[in-house]
Amino acid sequence: MPPRIPDQTRAKVLELHATGMTCNAIARQLGISASSVSTICKANGRTFGRSQTKRATEAKQADLAALHTSLALKMAHAAHETMDAYNKPYLVYNFGGADNSYNEHTLDTPPAEVRRNMMTTAGIAFDKITKARELAGETKSTEIKDFFEGIQASIRAFHEVTTNDPDTESPPDGVTDNM
Repeated sequence: MPPRIPDQTRAKVLELHATGMTCNAIARQLGISASSVSTICKANGRTFGRSQTKRATEAKQADLAALHTSLALKMAHAAHETMDAYNKPYLVYNFGGADNSYNEHTLDTPPAEVRRNMMTTAGIAFDKITKARELAGETKSTEIKDFFEGIQASIRAFHEVTTNDPDTESPPDGVTDNM
């Protein structure tokens, strides 16, 4: 037979129940089983009703929404930093060989493949952030369309500036006239 739960712990169970904590949360905090918490509360005329479960669920959803927002901010920051490096000097290096030597060279801008990867990385982050905002109900479809049209115009302008000849090259991969 398991040892009897001390009166002090029983009193603490009732105290935490009064604050609205869930059965499992009380059990975790006090290091006793959830069934013991339930039995103590039941013996004292207290129950864990649906309203407490609903509040706990709402609290978990709020915590999850906060985590999503935090992650979206980190993704947006990383995408922004990636795009900031798009036209900046880029260090390339080589290490090894027979002499085990190290050589480096700074290019005026990243190579085309690296620039394409930067654009793809930023685009994926942007898509994920937009999808998360849409799922959270933070935007309406017209707002999203307007936003994408603004991004499209910015990418076209950026492409024209970086190529110095807007008539001879097409926009970057994925940018079309029918967005």
